[in-house]
Amino acid sequence: MLNIQYVLSDVSFLRDNHPMNGKYANIVNGSLWTIPLEFKMYLLMLGIWFISRDIKNDFIIPICLCIGIFYPLMVKESVLGSPDTLYMIPAFFLGSLLSYYKDRICLNIYFPITLIMISYLIKHEAFSHWCLMLGMTLFFVWLAGCRCVRKYRLPHDISYGVYLWGWPIEQLVGYFMPWLNYYVF
Repeated sequence: MLNIQYVLSDVSFLRDNHPMNGKYANIVNGSLWTIPLEFKMYLLMLGIWFISRDIKNDFIIPICLCIGIFYPLMVKESVLGSPDTLYMIPAFFLGSLLSYYKDRICLNIYFPITLIMISYLIKHEAFSHWCLMLGMTLFFVWLAGCRCVRKYRLPHDISYGVYLWGWPIEQLVGYFMPWLNYYVF
C-alpha cells in the first residue's frame, strides 16, 4: 500500500528549457513521496514508546535529541533509502519534541538566527546542514508565534491541501513558464 506511483502513462510536463532540465517532468503526484517515509518514522516512534513506556518520560527526551542531533553527523546515507532523506529523521524527531513541549518552549529570534549564521560559518557539511535545518525550522516556529502572524490565522487548516496541490501547480508553472530560473521557480 505504500508503493506510490508517481508517473501516469502518457502524461508529461516536459518542454524545452524545463526547470531542472526536466528532472521531474513526468511525475504527477510527487507530493506524496514522503508518506512511506513518514509511516516508517511513526513506526520507529511507536517502537521507542514501547521500549521506554515503563521508564520515566524524561528518558524519551535524550533519545529524541540524540537521534535528532547526531544521526546526520554519524551516517553518510539515510536508512530511509535516498540521500535526499538524510535529514528527515532528525527533522521528524526534533519536530516531535517541539510538538510535545509546545506549551513550555519560549523561543526568541536570536537562537534560530544564530544557528543559521553558524551553518554558513562551519565547514563540516553535515553539521552545517543540521544547523541550517534546525535554524530555519525554529525561525518558522518563532514566526508562527508572532502576534502579527497569529492574527491572520485561517479558520481552517489548509496546509495539507497546499502540500498536495503544490506539486501539480509547480509542474504547470514549469511547463508554461520554462524561462524561469531555478531560484525563481
